[in-house]
Amino acid sequence: MAFRIGMPSFLLPGLSVCLCVMLLLADCGRQRGDEVRHTDKETPGFEAVDDSDDLADWLTYQGEGWSIRYPSLFSLDTTGYLGSSLILYSALTDDGDQYSDNISVSVVDLAGIAADLDGYVKRCEQFITQYTEDPEILLSDRRRLHGHSYHELVYSEKQPSFRLIRVQHIRVKDGKVYVVTLTCEDAVYDLCKDTGETILKSFSILD
Repeated sequence: MAFRIGMPSFLLPGLSVCLCVMLLLADCGRQRGDEVRHTDKETPGFEAVDDSDDLADWLTYQGEGWSIRYPSLFSLDTTGYLGSSLILYSALTDDGDQYSDNISVSVVDLAGIAADLDGYVKRCEQFITQYTEDPEILLSDRRRLHGHSYHELVYSEKQPSFRLIRVQHIRVKDGKVYVVTLTCEDAVYDLCKDTGETILKSFSILD
């Protein structure tokens, strides 16, 4: 089971705990020790996928009004940790692996946070800039997938002994914000990003 961190003291009552839930899930993947392995090995579950045949063995998790597909090697956390609806943890590569790369899903009410998707993204960017160490926003852009609009936000931040990269797909529908986040150590990001993006894009809001 992944090491859990306490809730940061800077989260004031007026700021939704889930406003930028990816900040709170920063150490969800920490497994043991302080030193982090840097490797060129693929993380189990993040192996490259080439076509639909590679997705045949993937599983589907259905939440309340949404669903997501993921490789069978991932383990699920549905305890609601820090406001998340779901966390998918990758398997560790070996005994020296220190970080379990993960994908989280969070669903929150938009009311009281922002007026719309643009406002939510703006507050997230402000939050990242103010409350993460050495942040760098790599991408912030509106996208379309299967006729639906979402915002992709990619940024990196410094942890005590390594950097994390986070890729977020943010959607707003019927007064709710759906945030799906890929979080991985920067050293293995290039190995994880393609399959990670496939998982993110499998997320669907059910009609």
